[in-house]
Amino acid sequence: VLRHFLVLAYQRRLRELDLVNTRIALRSRDLEFAKLELHQAQAQAQVGSWVYTVASDTMQLSDEACRIFGLPNGATLSRDSFLDLIPVDEREAVFALWRDAARTQPVVEAEHQVRVHRGLHWVLQKAKFERDDQGAVFRVTGTTQDIHTRKLVELNLRQSAQKFATAFQSSPVAASIA
Repeated sequence: VLRHFLVLAYQRRLRELDLVNTRIALRSRDLEFAKLELHQAQAQAQVGSWVYTVASDTMQLSDEACRIFGLPNGATLSRDSFLDLIPVDEREAVFALWRDAARTQPVVEAEHQVRVHRGLHWVLQKAKFERDDQGAVFRVTGTTQDIHTRKLVELNLRQSAQKFATAFQSSPVAASIA
């Protein structure tokens, strides 16, 4: 009788474990599907995400952030290796902005260039500083958006407007209006 009871209890436990395994497999599949959708959405929007952990000095990058920075998928950066991506003439200004934001505000936004495959590429960085109970920053979460094409169009439009203004001011029409 005891043996029969133990066998039944064991079989019931095995069925429960099978059910748990099935639920875990379904949730894992759903998680993988959600991860794929996130990757596709980031690629479509050309916005990558990242998380910087202060204690380990490690920036984990999404696949799209890696693409934007010209790095292999799964790459990680330290604070210094991230700063090394920024051209020297912009580095101090970007570092100062982030440093000041870490002291005084929870969110920062900055447009700047990064070196990608031996060229310069415009990005828009947004970051949120997370603080512990003592107010010290322990993590920074953020996004990096590829704005290179938009920035080039803006710069070309600005140059065209300046050329037009210069040409108009030196034309006889401008003299007759003044």
